[in-house]
Amino acid sequence: MSDPSATRVQAGRRVPVVAAISDILSGVDSWVWRLAAGFAGHERYDFRVLVCNRAQPRIGAAGHAPSARQVAKFLDAAAPCVLLPNYAWPALRAVARRPAALPRISVIAYCHADSAEEYYHPLQWYEPIVDHFVAVSDACRSGVQQRIPSRADDVALLPYGVERGRPRDAPPAAAPLRVLYAGRLQQEQKRALDLVPLCARLHNRGVDIRLTIAGDGTERAALASGLARLAVNVNFLGTLPHDAMAELYRQQDVLVLVSDFEGTSNSLLEAMANGVVPVVTRTQSGVPDVVRDRKNGCIVDIGDMEAMAAAIAELAGDRAQLRHLQASASKTAGTHSIEGNVATLTQIFDTALEQAPRTWPAGRSVHPELPVKEGVFVPRRLRQLRDFVRRRLDLG
Repeated sequence: MSDPSATRVQAGRRVPVVAAISDILSGVDSWVWRLAAGFAGHERYDFRVLVCNRAQPRIGAAGHAPSARQVAKFLDAAAPCVLLPNYAWPALRAVARRPAALPRISVIAYCHADSAEEYYHPLQWYEPIVDHFVAVSDACRSGVQQRIPSRADDVALLPYGVERGRPRDAPPAAAPLRVLYAGRLQQEQKRALDLVPLCARLHNRGVDIRLTIAGDGTERAALASGLARLAVNVNFLGTLPHDAMAELYRQQDVLVLVSDFEGTSNSLLEAMANGVVPVVTRTQSGVPDVVRDRKNGCIVDIGDMEAMAAAIAELAGDRAQLRHLQASASKTAGTHSIEGNVATLTQIFDTALEQAPRTWPAGRSVHPELPVKEGVFVPRRLRQLRDFVRRRLDLG
């Protein structure tokens, strides 16, 4: 039996909140950094970003864990604390291994995407030590509730909060339409290579665009090669810090997302907050919660680059409609604030700390017996090989 005093927070001590990320390239990471800024100076919670990768973290991280063992050491030093593991499953393995008598770690587990291997399976497996679940979309919430029905009441819905953008104007009618893709350059989930047929169809329609790609990933070389053959006016920016992304959004007209699935896309909300019109695929999660076709953006079926090209061509030719959708997109995103995230999470943290501590079942492996896609400590070459194999299987 654990000592109840070991789980108490010292009077006057701000409770550490540890948010684990890889800080390599992720909309989740951008949101975590915004959340850290939102919690700065909070009277009860001390928000700390733990970077879990083998590279040197950016300035501002509270900790750097180049291995799973270092993740465990950081959590031991922070406890009693609250943990947001996000996609860093080694953090949950560390909690599962901890003796019950040690200071408590309360777990708030997010479902960031409508994906079994990325989120539903690991959340199912680690459910015994999760105090509360948070889903970023209706579809994600339903997915967690269906897979863990005994915890249905413990799943909160909280889409990402974003910063309000500054007013901006549409470009003159004669200027090229400024089109942005922001995200990982991978075919699995993101379908980044669909940008090649999209640009081919825009070229066939005579639409003058300036494409900007912010992000990196295993498909960068293949994407660059495909766009070069089309002589597309494209600028690859690589991975940008959050403040640079905010400025970039204000320089764009249209955001394209061509994904198979999402949670609620962080880049989607950030772009809309800055008056960028989303032209996106009809994913089951996220898009239905935010985008209204022809009201504040445009929606097409997954893989239908002809329809996406037609929507972009319409905006290029009708700048009045572009300005209307820009204003509507900004208004929609205005309901998703980082201040709202902080207020809701504060309530969730308070509730979790008042609950009885949860313990890992004796005899249960800390390694999931379900297919799980690890989000941290995966070597780049292994990620490249994994993406290559999956792409070949898709083509076959």
